[in-house]
Amino acid sequence: MIKKMIIAMLAICASAMVFTSCGDDDDDDNPSSNNQSGKTTWAKIVNEHSWLSIFPEYPGYIDNDMYQSHSVMESETITVTGRNQSELDSYFSNISKLKGFEKSWGESEYFYEYEDDKNDVTYIVQGMYMEAMGVKTSQITFSIIKE
Repeated sequence: MIKKMIIAMLAICASAMVFTSCGDDDDDDNPSSNNQSGKTTWAKIVNEHSWLSIFPEYPGYIDNDMYQSHSVMESETITVTGRNQSELDSYFSNISKLKGFEKSWGESEYFYEYEDDKNDVTYIVQGMYMEAMGVKTSQITFSIIKE
């Protein structure tokens, strides 16, 4: 029950981050003010947080990333702009092929989890795509819950 509540809170947080990161460009002149690092690559992110190596590499540059750590959970959210939804579809198609990852939370095509009983952790990946004011945005949140 607690794990499902954490997953629900994670989904709400991911949605909120998309809408708060779509503000006026002048508001984002200092990337460290909102924990966003600016353009980066998947390799650099995995180098900082090795638990992400279980996931496939995200292609190309990542516009923003934000890492959060709580008592039993760590999460990394990446945001990519200017690319089509087909890229997100392709990435989640690769996720669906990973051993142990299962689609979760009903009909969402962008929500998978893997319960690694051997290591007592659960991996979750969820994504969303939106197009607002002519800007295409994909956002993916990767999480690990330590039980």
